[in-house]
Amino acid sequence: MRKLLILVLVSLLVFGCKKDEDQKPEVTQQDVSFGIVLVDPDGNGLKDWECKNLEPDYAQITIMDDTDAATDYFPQVFRIDGRLYTQNIKLDVGSYTVTKFILWDDGNTPGGTLPDWDPDNPAPNGDDQIVMGAPMFDSPYFVYVDALKALDLAIEVNAFAKAEYEIDVLCFQEVDYIPFGFTWFAINEIVIREQCFFGDICIKDIAGYSMQNSPYLNQGSGIQLDMPAIVELHVYTLDDEGDPVYVHGSPFTNANANANWGVGAPVCIQYPDHLLVEETFYVDLYIAVKWGDVFPFKYFHTWSFMDDEVIPNGGDGIVEFVLGQCNLTGTDLQLAPYQDLPDQAYIQITHPGIIGYWNLMIHSVTPDGSYDLVTGVWLTAWCGDAYHYITQGYHNMYVYTSLYNNDWPSGTPFDINEIARINWIMNHLDYFGMDIDDLSKAEGDIIQDAMWNIINGIACSGTALDMVNQSASQGN
Repeated sequence: MRKLLILVLVSLLVFGCKKDEDQKPEVTQQDVSFGIVLVDPDGNGLKDWECKNLEPDYAQITIMDDTDAATDYFPQVFRIDGRLYTQNIKLDVGSYTVTKFILWDDGNTPGGTLPDWDPDNPAPNGDDQIVMGAPMFDSPYFVYVDALKALDLAIEVNAFAKAEYEIDVLCFQEVDYIPFGFTWFAINEIVIREQCFFGDICIKDIAGYSMQNSPYLNQGSGIQLDMPAIVELHVYTLDDEGDPVYVHGSPFTNANANANWGVGAPVCIQYPDHLLVEETFYVDLYIAVKWGDVFPFKYFHTWSFMDDEVIPNGGDGIVEFVLGQCNLTGTDLQLAPYQDLPDQAYIQITHPGIIGYWNLMIHSVTPDGSYDLVTGVWLTAWCGDAYHYITQGYHNMYVYTSLYNNDWPSGTPFDINEIARINWIMNHLDYFGMDIDDLSKAEGDIIQDAMWNIINGIACSGTALDMVNQSASQGN
């Protein structure tokens, strides 16, 4: 009987072990953490929106489950390799939505209970301050964050699967609480930066800029030789294919009554700087100018700069420019005078010219309009390139300014520096004892020799060589 009892006990023991092996623990919770990317409005010489000089200590995260029940969590925040992260939050397996994400500085007095945030009494623990936050979907600042890393962020909690989610945040200012909105996690730090621009346009055609459709008539000071420029600023980065990706709000313009049509205030651009990513930004400057009988925005210049840099502004925080030469003192960007030229001209040329290499008459222009080109009279012309030929007679020709090379066709056999030297010679013929309105045939040949030396390297001597040498410092 005793042996039987022992066997029974042993059997029970083995059976009990086998039963334990078949049982598996039921996992009902798992950890979730957030990585934070700051899109952060920093000072750094930029206007209005500066990040607080505070490091976040903890996050306030509101998470809603699939029954719409919301719970606040307050994990600590720390940096690894410069990147902000939250502590893990343990959640039941299931689907959730992050509806609020705020980063707080504890004022060096950690602890305490965070109450509901009140914009009239923002400190949850007496001296705590909001440092950053994720804007709500209907906030005007939502456009600066990645919609896939923003509120309302959907998260999934699965058994045995650690989850980390990225979330974009902006630097926070109490005055912007109402339009700001909120939400947090793996934290992408983004700075909303700002730079401001102001420019003058120097005109030579008061009557032309007084036409009924001129936007400059909207300026209260009236048409003047020197007026505030009406502009568009196109702000963008480039994608992997080199195509522009425009920032929200681009183009920024003063061509409206709210901006007083350029009078009294600069045009300020805003753009998001993702602090963990090096980006190059570009600003294309377009100015409203007379073109025939209309006033389009024409391209004049591009600034490029790294995301944490500012465009040189002379120390006053405003990037200033002048189109033309009506300014005595220097400016941040000096642009050559604008030439009002058509796209094409129907011309007649004869050779040899009476004075120059050619005689040229412009019969008509396309599109129709009143331009700087003179039509219906014979003009003196020279050959720009000794090795490219053109026949006498009638031609439809494209027209390009000699002061900018923005739209010159590819394959042009000379560059802007060479043309700048020739421009200087034609504007300083009196230096060489010549009068542009009373040239002789011999003087016309001298000018042609100087041009061919500059463009084609053909040897010249005498006054022509003197022209070449004195123009050497005039290239751009």
